[in-house]
Amino acid sequence: MTKQSILEFVNYFFNLFHLSVKRYPSREQRRLIRYLKNNHVDYVLDVGANVGQFATHLFRHGYQGKIFSFEPQSLAFKKLSKKANQQNWIAINKGLGEVETKLTINNAANSVSSSILPILSEHTAVAKESVYVNSEEIVISTVDIFLRENNIAPEQVFLKIDTQGYENMVLNGASNSLHAIKVLQVEMSLTPLYEGEILFDELKKKIESFGFALAAVESGLANEQTGKLLQLDAIFIK
Repeated sequence: MTKQSILEFVNYFFNLFHLSVKRYPSREQRRLIRYLKNNHVDYVLDVGANVGQFATHLFRHGYQGKIFSFEPQSLAFKKLSKKANQQNWIAINKGLGEVETKLTINNAANSVSSSILPILSEHTAVAKESVYVNSEEIVISTVDIFLRENNIAPEQVFLKIDTQGYENMVLNGASNSLHAIKVLQVEMSLTPLYEGEILFDELKKKIESFGFALAAVESGLANEQTGKLLQLDAIFIK
């Protein structure tokens, strides 16, 4: 029995319970890790880290540089800071945006859907646990300020942004660094999920104006009833 047929058999069994088995890391993620190594990218800015899922996967699959994980939510940050207990993984209790300021974040029941922006009904309809349950004041800085204050060359940086509709504001706060940053991963919506967010086509054009080219995409949130993909993660490289 081949590996593929075994995977198909296991998936068939799991599908009976509405579950599935996928290879991790994916081909795109393995290529990303090789690209970081080959281009001497030594720093990752993990913006919207939640409880450290992204950083954990990078380290697990061979990344050897330093990761700065930014998470403004107090409860998520508490969990993140317990995981980031190694010298090359630093947890920072801030969000990143367009300017230094204080803002209010809406905390979702599932934590990962929390956003500064109001959530829309199409999101909560397909993910009931994304409903907001409370809010809190958070501190916002910018990519440009962080790199300057820490004397980090943007040429050595991989910028990952997963901020639930607030990605455009994070990019605005990185305008002095994006010309040199080599790798960018951004969560992007194909349909409005948060009030005021910039959708895929417009955001892609903005990113490409800094010299990036789309290298890979990975599916994200989808409406399983209609089959409509709502979000994806896009990886751009120079």
